Amino acid sequence: FLQSKLLRVIQDKMVQPLGAGTEIKTDFRIIAATNKNLEEETKKGNFRSDLYYRLNVVNINIPPLRERKEDVEELAKHFLKKYAVLMDKNISQISFAVMEAFKTYPFKGNVRELENLIERAVAMEKTNRLLPSSFPAHFFGNYENFWDNQIPDLEKPVDLEKIVENIEKKYIMTALEKTGGNQSKSAKLLGLSGRVFRYKMEKYNIR
Repeated sequence: FLQSKLLRVIQDKMVQPLGAGTEIKTDFRIIAATNKNLEEETKKGNFRSDLYYRLNVVNINIPPLRERKEDVEELAKHFLKKYAVLMDKNISQISFAVMEAFKTYPFKGNVRELENLIERAVAMEKTNRLLPSSFPAHFFGNYENFWDNQIPDLEKPVDLEKIVENIEKKYIMTALEKTGGNQSKSAKLLGLSGRVFRYKMEKYNIR
């Protein structure tokens, strides 16, 4: 019944406001979204074919978030800003370790799952940036498993020295994230002397 009423409105561009006795002419555009295959739903009889073709004038297919990881960072920043304002919290950054974890997370719940993760993290976070500790265990896992995902498949020659440097840099940055930027604690966490830790920070231009 609702589908037939919507079809009539689209076709005639006429609506009758609630409580009114007459119809009025309208001028509108409809932007509709769905996570179902409407072509299949029309074949099953769950969705009117005439309404489907009326709505399907310009079809834009948006791949799931797991297939467009390049969008994750901007979306995460958007949701961080949104919930930081809503919860009146001074959080303006997302840690390097969390951003790296986003690259391998499957996001089975698509954009809504990312939004829920950020909302939860903002609520839990006590610093001015989102750290791994504010995310559930199933998202971040442990550091060893996380870095295991970065190992190449060796189907072609690799620059091992560069790979080792990248991993070392990531561990240093992650240690700094976990300790709130405290170099002494970060060095201890990585089993390095303060002198060696500072040398490596300068080597990788980490500020």
